[in-house]
Amino acid sequence: EADDQLKALEGRHVALSDLGKRVLHELPLKGQQREFLNQLTRPTRQVRKLMKRARVSLPVAMHMLLSLEKMGVVAIAGGSESGPESPLERSLRARFAQLDGDPFTLLDVHWSALPEELRAACDDLERDLREFDKLGAHISNYTELRTRLKARIQEVSQLGEDDEALAEAVAEIADPADRTTAATLFERQGEMARFRDDTSQARLCFRRVLATDPGEAEGEARRRRARNLLKRLES
Repeated sequence: EADDQLKALEGRHVALSDLGKRVLHELPLKGQQREFLNQLTRPTRQVRKLMKRARVSLPVAMHMLLSLEKMGVVAIAGGSESGPESPLERSLRARFAQLDGDPFTLLDVHWSALPEELRAACDDLERDLREFDKLGAHISNYTELRTRLKARIQEVSQLGEDDEALAEAVAEIADPADRTTAATLFERQGEMARFRDDTSQARLCFRRVLATDPGEAEGEARRRRARNLLKRLES
């Protein structure tokens, strides 16, 4: 199965996401698994080369990679990193392709993003549009696509002001098992941040626990603990 998964990712690249850059060092892994994670701190590389350098078995390395992608810690992109397009143009083409997709993919953020992170991502995309206007458009139907994207950005930015709507958007794309995994991960990171007396990071982690937890009965103790710790950290 791992060989088939590797073939399916032929020619694709893997890199840390913004979330991954923040939390990679806090993931509770040791030994060869930690060495594999450390490989991800290097510049974008092909999946096959990453698997070749891994000191764990291919099934273990592939399972780790796909799990990290599911949690939003890494991103796997298709194609070569070289080409005539600038990174900005590639980014905008990708955004245009996601006009009718979910808001998180459109903004290139994980579904665990907090409201202020969504708003910041919207601002970044607006800024990219303005910069691209200055460079000149080489995308067919650019004006029409730009108008649609700008309207979509305004629509998505409202999620950053409405916690209930944001929770519904998360529920549409992330199943309860993935949300439980994410909530558990953020809870552990929050505890480690508390141990380091990093109050700011701990607050962010426990807010993510509440934002990602699917609200099932089994997670009530986790949610209650996160709420209580948040109150204590904010007092």
